Amino acid sequence: MGKNKSFLNIGSSFLLDVIIKKLKRIFNDIYVVTDKPFLYHKTGINCLSDIFTERGPLGGIYTALELIDLNYIFVFACDMPFLSTQLINYMIEKIDKRYDAIVPLYKRQIEPLHAIYAQSSKDTIRDYIIQNRLSVHSLFSKFSTLYVKEKDIKAFGSNMFFNVNTTDDYKEALAINKGDGAKN
Repeated sequence: MGKNKSFLNIGSSFLLDVIIKKLKRIFNDIYVVTDKPFLYHKTGINCLSDIFTERGPLGGIYTALELIDLNYIFVFACDMPFLSTQLINYMIEKIDKRYDAIVPLYKRQIEPLHAIYAQSSKDTIRDYIIQNRLSVHSLFSKFSTLYVKEKDIKAFGSNMFFNVNTTDDYKEALAINKGDGAKN
């Protein structure tokens, strides 16, 4: 889009604020991983500076795993305004030490930026970054991954994986939000 999507308006709030408000219903601590933490200074949001810069989402996932002292983290994209708290809670219930990742599989697409990652995945992610293999999707074959299937996901709505990548996507997000398709 050529600009920081976190600060696009959705209704009367920034896109990031909409997401944070939903996540605060579930999580005590929420972090934004960024290569520009100064942009978030006045927001009051916990920021983590990318350990590996310019490594895309994989670098952000690694940074979160490295710097957050938890066995599991939920990773989300800042451009997904319609996250479903019910789906996230459903995924949390599936946490089991056998799995390195819990990831939705929806409409034949893996959703790696709406997923749970275990600390056990950190070394593999770091190795991928060092090898400049930056595709998050390719990682799941290296992990013990639990895929949350579409038949289970459908009960939680239909817009939770919608992301804002283009101006047209932004217009559609505004229309969805106006229609109240984003309540959960």
